[in-house]
Amino acid sequence: MSLDNLKKYAEFDKITEGKKVNIELPSDFLSFVNAVGSDSLIFDWSAENITLYGIYDIYDMQDVYSNDLSLYVLGDIIANPIFYSSTTDYKVKIAKHGVGKIELEPLAKNFEEFIAILDCYVQLFYITYNKKILNDDYEVLNDFKDNLIGELLNITDENCINTFIKFL
Repeated sequence: MSLDNLKKYAEFDKITEGKKVNIELPSDFLSFVNAVGSDSLIFDWSAENITLYGIYDIYDMQDVYSNDLSLYVLGDIIANPIFYSSTTDYKVKIAKHGVGKIELEPLAKNFEEFIAILDCYVQLFYITYNKKILNDDYEVLNDFKDNLIGELLNITDENCINTFIKFL
């Protein structure tokens, strides 16, 4: 699993080395975390950011977002946590932050699909649209959404696409 293409566009949130960690992670989740690396990756996301947590941040943010041992936090979109779920068909999900309980919505069937979805977004956002996806009212351009949906149809199903667009 490689995030090399995505890392070209990311800012890195440097961590302090040597933090102690005490959660055992599932092997497929750990492979994703190792692909991210020690430092969290931060990408522009419409008017905010999407963050994929580095290994040390994973442990800190797990305490913030979930005590459920079947959910592992892997990042966030504008403070809305992105989870790996070890017990569902859709392994990568997102929940709205601050609503009192975790209601998961599907983002991807697995990590490879999640990376492909992010890569599609990053290519359109940084290269095709040169980071200019907002109109004068700070809403995401319909043209950007339409192009993104068209590309995502080659990668995933409508459930994941609808969730992804909802959180833009």
